Amino acid sequence: MTAKTQSPNGDTNAEQSTNELSRRRFLGNVGVVAASTAGAATGVASAQESTEWQTGRDGLAWDSDFVQNPYFAEDTLTKAKHRLKWGTDDAALTAYENDSGEKDSLGGYVPREDTENVVSIRADKVEAPDLYAFPRGEQYDADGDGETDDPVRALEATHWGTTGATNGTISVTDANVDVEYALDVSTSSVASGETVKATFTDVSVEDSVEKRHLQAVVNVNSLASGSVVELVARDGDGDEKVVKADPSGDTSNADVFAAATGNGYVVQQRLGDLATVANGDGSFDSVQEVEIRISEADASVVLTALNVEKMARWKFGSYLNNEDTDSEERVDRYTPGPGSFTVTGLDTLSSDLKTDEAVIYDLSMPMRYTLGDGSESFRWRLVEATQYAGYDRKLVQQGKAVVPTGYDLQHTGLTWHDETAVPAARYATVRTASGVEDTEFSDISDDSWTTHTGSYDSLGNTVTLASSPQAGVVRAYEAEILVTSDEVEAVQSSSGGGAVALENGGGGGGFGGVFASVMAVFTGILGFFGLRSRMG
Repeated sequence: MTAKTQSPNGDTNAEQSTNELSRRRFLGNVGVVAASTAGAATGVASAQESTEWQTGRDGLAWDSDFVQNPYFAEDTLTKAKHRLKWGTDDAALTAYENDSGEKDSLGGYVPREDTENVVSIRADKVEAPDLYAFPRGEQYDADGDGETDDPVRALEATHWGTTGATNGTISVTDANVDVEYALDVSTSSVASGETVKATFTDVSVEDSVEKRHLQAVVNVNSLASGSVVELVARDGDGDEKVVKADPSGDTSNADVFAAATGNGYVVQQRLGDLATVANGDGSFDSVQEVEIRISEADASVVLTALNVEKMARWKFGSYLNNEDTDSEERVDRYTPGPGSFTVTGLDTLSSDLKTDEAVIYDLSMPMRYTLGDGSESFRWRLVEATQYAGYDRKLVQQGKAVVPTGYDLQHTGLTWHDETAVPAARYATVRTASGVEDTEFSDISDDSWTTHTGSYDSLGNTVTLASSPQAGVVRAYEAEILVTSDEVEAVQSSSGGGAVALENGGGGGGFGGVFASVMAVFTGILGFFGLRSRMG
């Protein structure tokens, strides 16, 4: 928050005149004062109908410098899953699935002060229909009911055939990973000079073949020295387009997607840009088979996406390169990985990856959990502060705060902070207590509180309330901030439900104080007429 310069005292200007004040002008002024006082009486009488404390966060202007909004800062929050139907904007990022399986909110926001590249994902953790729909239009009888009405998916092991070698064997199974559809291809005992194969034949692409992409997301789990893993698109007479994982390969070449183990390698090569391996007539004119070959030694890979039909590429978001410089530019991520990578937001994913059915697993980001956005108990009030020279009121905030916990949430690097948003003299009290989930504020013992008031000694300073707070532990926060009568309006939200009664420590406030003001006005009126009669 940006601190604002405030005058500690309000100015009161009163025009004083007796002999020169006309009766008409006097009565006009009396009418204004009487009307204003009556209005104030109505407002206070209405506010007096509420409790002394204002319960809940409504009514406070949380963007005001006078309203403290401490926050838990987290280096990395990892959500087990993010459903794209929740949305792709920053507000949607705070959604998660609670332990009841329902959508819930974290109560905070994703900070962008340090970088816009705040969302971290991994390609093999993205589940979207377009990643597993290949081949489109092919169906089979999965349940044996005689009806060919189940979609063929290349990422299901049942659709693959295998070919072993003298020593080596290859297996294709459904992978046990986060995404729903994935293929595990592993070998055993593959010797030098041997090649084993897994083949998928339920595909036929015959038009604009050179514009299609050979696409996959691959986890290279093991890659023995000398082993080569090839992903092959083959036409009807044996001509091939090939990309590979090769520990001796050069990944700057279009046909080498990996030279070491790693998760989430993204392959997106246009078939027309790959060299043709001429095992037929040398003219690559269709795709009739997809094959995974492993040669020379053992290897193990998992495919979480596969396609040879698409002309467009998947875009796994975009990021800002050279942030805050003259050469800042937005860069699209088409072949990220291996491992996690950052994007500015989920809205930068291509449309085929952010459908309502899509899910991203282990999505991570920094987080800020604020008192103002929390759901724990909170109350506030304004009281007289005449004992503080130059100030009229004291804003008292009492609230509880906690970092949410759940099976789907993993927290790393938590601290609890507050900002010095007004000059140090404004802070009458700031204190905190921990482990108070079932304790009312009035029941928190004095020795449970830790006072931080002295730390708010420099405007703009960040105060650390707790250096290593634990998620799930409820903490209490109390602050008393001094304001002038002119600043009371800035403390309250215009949508908060009207004026708040100001508690008077000396017994002169509330309706009694307003009534006294009204009586003073009418006493003045009577006095005026008495004075006029004596003056003749």
